[in-house]
Order: sequence, then structure tokens, then C-alpha cells
Amino acid sequence: MAETPNPLRPVLRVAVDGGALTPAELRVIREHVATVGYEPGATKRVSSDMVRKLWSGGVVKPRDRLPAGERDYIKHARAGEWPESTTIADFLRTIRESILLDDGGIFIDQSDRNSLELTFISFLPHCRGLLGSGWVLVGFDVDYGWWTTAFQPVDGPRYVTDRTRSGVGRWLTPP
Repeated sequence: MAETPNPLRPVLRVAVDGGALTPAELRVIREHVATVGYEPGATKRVSSDMVRKLWSGGVVKPRDRLPAGERDYIKHARAGEWPESTTIADFLRTIRESILLDDGGIFIDQSDRNSLELTFISFLPHCRGLLGSGWVLVGFDVDYGWWTTAFQPVDGPRYVTDRTRSGVGRWLTPP
């Protein structure tokens, strides 16, 4: 039985050898990453600014752990980065939209856990809430194969380059 090709193989190649990705490779990577979502069952601890917010028929309490996508939605979309009317379904849809935009940037770097990470960032002005920038950033862990975060950095693409962890991160395609 033939093995299913890894759509992220080109990312691994450029991480090791440098070089560039073709437009076709970038499209395959974008389409793959847009479909995976947050890791099923993964949770994140709530931050102090999320405590006492209403969610899922209750109130968020200190030390609560929420599914990763719900936690990011409450922390970022419900906090004003996205328009007030944004639902969790809207939030997830705009994450996918940000990943899929051909003029959006893709940055490659090493994560805090020493795994390979892609950061997607696109300008989506219709997603800008009162406290948002319109720049939708999505972190993707290549080794684990899931989204790690999504939010709107105030300083857009500069946030990505200023926070490179390895010192050798680079744009595979700039925004």
C-alpha cells in the first residue's frame, strides 16, 4: 500500500536546506494547515484577564482549563480583537481565511519546545474589532500538526520578526 505523501515535506526541506517554496507547494501547505485546526482534546489554562467572563453557561474561574480554540476565542475575540458580534464559528473561519490568503505571510522558526513552527499572518480588515489590528496571526506546530494560537498582534508582521525564538527564523513568503 502506498504511503500518503506528507504535505509538509517541503517545509522540512527548506528548514534543513534553506531555499524557497514554489507557489504550488505554498498552496498545498496553506490548504493542509487550514484544515487541521486545534488539537482535539488539547486544553489551555485561562489567563487572569479571562476570569469571570461568561462562557458555555457558566463563569470562567481561575485555574480553569478550556479547549484550546475556546480559550483563544475568549481571550482574543471576546476581548475586542474581533468585532463584538464574532461567534466561535466566525473566529475559526477567519483563522482559516488568514492561513489560505495567498498574499498572507508565512514565517518559519523554532518554537519554545524546539519544534518547527509556522506562523501565518494576513491582513483581514473585516476582522478588526475595537482592540484589534486586523492582522490575524495563526501559529502552527509542524511537528505536532496542530494550530497553537490565533490572535491579532497590534504591530502586525513586525510582531513575528521581533519575536523570532531561534534567531534564524525567516519569511517563507512575506505578507
